Amino acid sequence: MKFKQFISEEERKIYAKKYSSEEAKSVPVFSKSVSESTYKISIGNKFVIIDCVNGLGNVPNNQNVLYLGFISKMKLSSFQELALDDEGDQDKTADWMVEKIKEGYSLGQPWFSINMDVKENEMFQITGHEGRGRIKAIKKYLGEDIEIPIHFFLDKGMKNRDLTDDLIKKFQEGNVLPEKWKQFPTMKGSNDAKFFTIGKNVFKEIIK
Repeated sequence: MKFKQFISEEERKIYAKKYSSEEAKSVPVFSKSVSESTYKISIGNKFVIIDCVNGLGNVPNNQNVLYLGFISKMKLSSFQELALDDEGDQDKTADWMVEKIKEGYSLGQPWFSINMDVKENEMFQITGHEGRGRIKAIKKYLGEDIEIPIHFFLDKGMKNRDLTDDLIKKFQEGNVLPEKWKQFPTMKGSNDAKFFTIGKNVFKEIIK
């Protein structure tokens, strides 16, 4: 799963659904029943529409997360801290997305992939992500570090049905290495890395 540039350089078309003001009114707030389709994140009169089917940057797996993984609510800043450090001009991308949000375009659902195979690792490991630019755009547009739902896709052939209460408990306790461990190989075995999320209440409500 890779983030694609959804703009044709020749025609400048944006391959994402644009919602009219009337259509936006009917978009619901987040719940499990709409977690694989479309929902709205709001603060006051401002809102961002997350569309798991036709949003900017969406991938097909977002429509099947409750089979392929689970959902956890977290702060926007927590997503940024868990993902790899910014590469390229993320500020420019975020500013462009803010303009598209104002025009009514929806965004695709941000996500992480995670290795929760306890036979291999003492700690779970974030192994990939998509959505840094979208997260930054949401934060810039809404102006607050709010909690939003994040999709988690399980590695190593695991599926939602493999999630036990013990695995969820370990996850919520913060036994998770950030994706940054790939940039700093020594982090994987470092005791310091274990305190990145442990006891920080990073991972809020779990939907599975």
